[in-house]
Amino acid sequence: MWGVTFWTSSKTIDVHLGWVRRKLGDDTRHPQLITTIRGQGLRFETGLSIADTGS
Repeated sequence: MWGVTFWTSSKTIDVHLGWVRRKLGDDTRHPQLITTIRGQGLRFETGLSIADTGS
């Protein structure tokens, strides 16, 4: 994804993902809607609704 000429911080993704989680009402400390799969990427949990997160 990044390629050889990528020059910005990898934290850019983390910041934007945090904004998306907040917009969805997902808890950033215990996310249920968007989960991180270490070494692979992200997964949107389709079996849950926003109502299931308690938001």
